Amino acid sequence: MAESLKQIQEFRFFSLDHQQYSPLYTLCQNFDIEYLKSLNPKSLVVFEYSNRETDSKSKLMEEVLRISKDISPVITSFHVNLIFQVDSQSILKILENLASRCTPGVLKRLGFGHQYGSCSNINLFFEKLEKINQVEKLYDVHELVLNNLEFSNESNHRILIEIFINHHLSNFKYLTRLDLIKFKIDAHGDLFEQYLMESNIEKLKFDYSSITQSILTSITKMRNLETFKFTNSSGPYIYNHLSFELYKILFQNEFYSPLKKLKLTGLSYYQSLESKYINKVPIAAELIHFIVDIDLIFIKDYKFMVGLLMIYPLLETLSIRGQLKNVNFSIETEFNLFFQNIFNHKCLRELEFMAIEMNDSLLDQIFKNPLKGKSNLRVIQLRYSSALVNYLRLKTSISWDIVDSSNKISCFIS
Repeated sequence: MAESLKQIQEFRFFSLDHQQYSPLYTLCQNFDIEYLKSLNPKSLVVFEYSNRETDSKSKLMEEVLRISKDISPVITSFHVNLIFQVDSQSILKILENLASRCTPGVLKRLGFGHQYGSCSNINLFFEKLEKINQVEKLYDVHELVLNNLEFSNESNHRILIEIFINHHLSNFKYLTRLDLIKFKIDAHGDLFEQYLMESNIEKLKFDYSSITQSILTSITKMRNLETFKFTNSSGPYIYNHLSFELYKILFQNEFYSPLKKLKLTGLSYYQSLESKYINKVPIAAELIHFIVDIDLIFIKDYKFMVGLLMIYPLLETLSIRGQLKNVNFSIETEFNLFFQNIFNHKCLRELEFMAIEMNDSLLDQIFKNPLKGKSNLRVIQLRYSSALVNYLRLKTSISWDIVDSSNKISCFIS
């Protein structure tokens, strides 16, 4: 593996420490940080790394510094997310190396962050960033990923938050995409709400440790938003010490902007889909790509599951994440209606399932429809779902082309 990494152009590694339910967890645990030594910085076009708690600070910083010193001038994406606290000077040196070598207009995506420790430390870091050589190259990126921005609720910290938003964040003048990972700003969220509604951001991702109802509502009022990802990658762990009542965060109105893509994952405790602007009235009339957790639509509300595709008539791609096992007879009717709607949908062309187990009689009902030529569906992506794959392979009467690639199986209607 080490030898094969030398010629690699795109390197992405994201920690799955909080996602132990995933088959990829073992792979990530076995990844050796020594493999970073095998990367050739001059051949990299993309470098994105999110470390694990088990990684050695000194080894990691040494390797990332080495990579940044000789990074390719045609680097398009550079992202280093550290889940522990390190010397900010090391991060700044990495960013300065990147600024000195990257090409204006070629670097499109920038991501960085570590455990800053306090609100004042966040501002101090960005003040130092402003002074590095050729920092304007970094400020010109169109896509920005910021990690571990957690602001205090103390009243005397409001001015610090205002400085961060109105001075430091506004230095990135050309942003069309903003990803906020483990972002927290509660008591003074109105400052951030104003920034969002006045921005030209087209793609926004919130991977949060907390969010307020007011911020979510302000997001729906953004004027240019086309993609919104509202996620929680930390799984159930953050709920252990927090009140359940805190998480009744609902969509209170539809999106003002022409939203095309919506992702809602990790939200089972938030009850977000209880809003009528998801399951009764379309939250976005022009929505074409919807990504949602399986437990939100198959467990919370069966009627929503059945009527989902009727609410969003322009939908082209539906991605259903998570695992649902041992489907019993009591909800087979709902499943059947759901898949009938899928195969009869006028626009839907792609369906993705993470994992699901159903009996063969129900699968017979589901998959006989495409043979009649009534469906526009052309691709089904099956992830970690051996039951469906085996079913499709055994049913020779069903005309599917199956391509198996690691944990992702693509089924194409012939």
